[in-house]
Amino acid sequence: GRNYGLEITFERFLHNNFYFLTTLSLYQSEFSMDGKQYFNTQYNGNYIFNGLIGKDFLWGKGKQYSFGSNGKFTYSGGQRFTERDEAQSKEAFSTVFSSTPFGGKLDDYYRFDIGLNVRINHKNTTHTLSLNIQNVTNRLNEYTRRSFFNPATQKISVLSTKQSGLIPVLRYSVNF
Repeated sequence: GRNYGLEITFERFLHNNFYFLTTLSLYQSEFSMDGKQYFNTQYNGNYIFNGLIGKDFLWGKGKQYSFGSNGKFTYSGGQRFTERDEAQSKEAFSTVFSSTPFGGKLDDYYRFDIGLNVRINHKNTTHTLSLNIQNVTNRLNEYTRRSFFNPATQKISVLSTKQSGLIPVLRYSVNF
């Protein structure tokens, strides 16, 4: 196998209670069975972009209270899968895979998460109440795609598995 690419990162460390981080990866992930002809690997999405941004607002005596908000965005190329050859499957009356491994590609993946938190700092403890909403757009990204030859219809049938939609996570913690 061989993997190569380029990654670019921009980051602002916490300053004035504000931060961000962005990364862009452009890559190629391939394998060969004979060292001459290369094919995509299952995970060759070709690109991934991540962005994270957040801000904390402090108040109170000694700035012991804070309200924080953040957002995260991910966009990446879909995973690869091996397609089925419908004509050859009809002829063989069973599933026949394409001669090009991982030649098909799932739709691009994207997800947006947001988070809110309130933190109270005391001398020996910190109380935090947070609400994180994962996949706030409720996008049902395709996770897997399986296909098979269906003798009853004489066609390739496709089964797709989707990832979870919107997931709210409420959390309270005490650190001491």
